[in-house]
Amino acid sequence: MTLIPSVWYKTDQSNRFLTHVWCQTDRSKRDGRRWSLIHSEAAPIDRELLGPSLADFRESYTLPGVAYTSPELFAWEMRHFFDDSWTCLGRVEGLIAPGMRRAVRAGQGSILLTRDEAGSLHGFFNICRHRGHELLPVGASAQGALIECPYHGWTYRIDGSLKSAPHLGYRPGFQVSEHCLVPVRISEWEGWLFANVSGDSGPLHEHVGNLAAFMEAWAPRQMVEVSRMDYLVEANWKLIHENYQECYHCSEIHPELCRVSPPTSGVNLDATGIWVGGWMDLREDAETMSLTGKGGAPILVGLSEQDRRRVYYLALFPNLLISPHPDYVLTHRLEPISPTRTRVECRTLFERGVAARPDFDGRYASEFWDVTNRQDWAAVESIQRSAASPGFRPGPISEMEDAVYLFFNMVATSYVEGRLVRPKNPSMLSKPLR
Repeated sequence: MTLIPSVWYKTDQSNRFLTHVWCQTDRSKRDGRRWSLIHSEAAPIDRELLGPSLADFRESYTLPGVAYTSPELFAWEMRHFFDDSWTCLGRVEGLIAPGMRRAVRAGQGSILLTRDEAGSLHGFFNICRHRGHELLPVGASAQGALIECPYHGWTYRIDGSLKSAPHLGYRPGFQVSEHCLVPVRISEWEGWLFANVSGDSGPLHEHVGNLAAFMEAWAPRQMVEVSRMDYLVEANWKLIHENYQECYHCSEIHPELCRVSPPTSGVNLDATGIWVGGWMDLREDAETMSLTGKGGAPILVGLSEQDRRRVYYLALFPNLLISPHPDYVLTHRLEPISPTRTRVECRTLFERGVAARPDFDGRYASEFWDVTNRQDWAAVESIQRSAASPGFRPGPISEMEDAVYLFFNMVATSYVEGRLVRPKNPSMLSKPLR
């Protein structure tokens, strides 16, 4: 563990979502066809191995070890869970400024994000239309109105249109207008930027579902990043999801957390989108999640009395974990690198006006979560080492792991169906909720 031309946006009726509209000069759009890169295919895993994970809650078992180690299954997940879905790229404000471009990882490949001086954001495959060279290395950024391929010097404008292609004038009928960068569907929600690489997913607002209305009270779009904690975790991305969705382990490995939040409190929520999650209480003498239980920022205006005494743990599939607190919002963004390695970006978000105060110190939040994160990473790395062993066996699910069940049951069902399916709701489980 180590620390295309004429692209524009439209908003939905609630103005919560800002959606990229495909380039009208793209041939696939003119022909009335959607740009499709992915087709449905059953996952490369033995159906019999998934039976225990597909069982009803009271009889269910975790996923088999191969789900955390197989390169073939990992590649399938990248296509169907990440490319075919809405993958979070990060906070818009932290990704790219006007006049800039940046290459970011998304699923199996990378996306080139650009923002013109007017503030309009564009997304393209990070691939030159000549020989396929990457326009920028992943993670790199650059300033300027032109994008030049470092291989043969093809030059594009910020809007993705081709400006020049050296020594192509001899080709009869060559049109620069037909060789713009290939656009990627991007959409913004509450300050987070998402990409649908295949172009085959429904609108982002359908993916987010009722999580959008739920998050309105915290107004994340008005928040700014205060702290950044980045980790390279030697574990499969799904293990991080599963660990996030239960506190069955908290009494054993999180003494600091248990001092401010009872590990057996809370229930999980019914979702209409592709997300799973619920809440836990704060102890009577705790104001928020911190090492002392005390906060350094005022309670967010607009929260109900019950939300002032709760912390939520909400996993928006496939890679954004959102934890609204009474005074801040914590996020984890997962970036799978391999079947056994995941990059995790952890951020704390505070109200813009609070973060701008000269006396504000947000370390009370980041210090607590850095301790907690590292405890979790040690646990999931241990499981990852075991998953490759011939002695690994799926384990039975506790009544405190209903959200974990919702997650891996969705994953197992998606493996069988060959496409991403919605998770079950907690109210559908044959068990009393905590």
